[in-house]
Amino acid sequence: MLLAHGSQRARASAEFAAAMAATLAPDFGRVLTGFIEEAPFARDAARGLGSDAICLPLFATRAEHVTKDIPEALDAAGFTGRLLDPVGCAPLVPSLIARAITAAAPRA
Repeated sequence: MLLAHGSQRARASAEFAAAMAATLAPDFGRVLTGFIEEAPFARDAARGLGSDAICLPLFATRAEHVTKDIPEALDAAGFTGRLLDPVGCAPLVPSLIARAITAAAPRA
């Protein structure tokens, strides 16, 4: 399950999460999305997933949504799977950012 921010106004977060789920599905089978601020809400998406489920927060850092809102929603759902660190905290992220900056930098 991918957990993203979501929004009642802007579609970008939900659209990104849906695209990422579609990209991952061929390798992982069923990939669900859940959101903090729109349906399907995290607590609803996480219900009944079982102990083999993995939840990846699509957030840049360990801020309040990751440290408070997501754990509370997963607890309310009875989620017994594994909650990963937010994607932005993955060890490869700094090198990906550095490569993107290098590629975009003007050439001397």
